[in-house]
Amino acid sequence: RTLAVFDTPADLAGTSVLTWSHALKPDDQWLYLPSLKRTKRIASKNKAAAFIGSEFAFEDLSAWEVKKFRYRWIKDEKLDGNDCLVVENLPNYEESGYSRQVEWVDRNLYQPRRIDYYNLDGVLMKTMHFRNYKQYLGKHWRPGEQLMENHLTGKSTRLTWHDWRFKTGLKNVDFTPDAMGRALHRQLARHGQDPALARAMRQSGRAFERVHRIGGCEVDHARRSACLQAMPTSPGRQEHNIEHT
Repeated sequence: RTLAVFDTPADLAGTSVLTWSHALKPDDQWLYLPSLKRTKRIASKNKAAAFIGSEFAFEDLSAWEVKKFRYRWIKDEKLDGNDCLVVENLPNYEESGYSRQVEWVDRNLYQPRRIDYYNLDGVLMKTMHFRNYKQYLGKHWRPGEQLMENHLTGKSTRLTWHDWRFKTGLKNVDFTPDAMGRALHRQLARHGQDPALARAMRQSGRAFERVHRIGGCEVDHARRSACLQAMPTSPGRQEHNIEHT
């Protein structure tokens, strides 16, 4: 289960996305709009839609489940000086917006360095780059940046991560649709009830309402080829910013 709460940029402030990932059946996803104080369920057929107008799709925000894919080793290759396994990931689940993915898995970290996404026509659609990895608690590798490039539109979205914290005492009850509003209050408390942030949160819901009609923090983005090696994960908290170009 993953819950992402945005406080920047201003037009996204207070909006949150909750994902319950499943292996073969469609993931459960909800979108919380602070201006409406309302949680909306995202239909499975909209998982391939753009997330808040970015180059990420809702599908890209799901946690990695081993059974979601069939895996095929392609070759060994160096990428930016890193020894990698190049693996093809074929979706086992319905409603995917991709026919396949090609992933470069770092042999030392067993974390992704790059993923190529091919659309349903088999055309290379997007590439995600994972950069600036750091190790936490002596075992958890997390990227500091994820850059998604859309080869069809020429646009890109950069997601940056910092202030990772682990073992924060979070429980399953913190990752439910009913808890999404409480997550917003925690964000406000952390920012000292910043009036400017509060105004931005009230305004952000209208922008998300438009996006939702068109297409549809606690996040573990430790994507891996689990068929190669499964690394233990631990609940963590981190700050993140999103930038579109």
